[in-house]
Amino acid sequence: MPTCIEHEPHAILRGFIDKGCTWVKLSGAYSNTGIGPPSYPGMPDSNKPDDALLFDLLSDEAPDEVIRHHILMHNPQVLYGFAKSA
Repeated sequence: MPTCIEHEPHAILRGFIDKGCTWVKLSGAYSNTGIGPPSYPGMPDSNKPDDALLFDLLSDEAPDEVIRHHILMHNPQVLYGFAKSA
């Protein structure tokens, strides 16, 4: 079975991203995995994920500090028109 990045919809979405005309919201990392914290399996709303563990998961998924800066700072500033931080 092909991985997600081998599916045609992924290539289409990636094409939009590469052209600079698409935003992708990164969310719900805890809801679609099956191995537990910090990756988290699907879980009921009564069992909320630990924000600190999710932040650590971002470091695993985006190990490059420049990429994390774009995800957490630059992209929201541009998308929502936030003032640039010093």
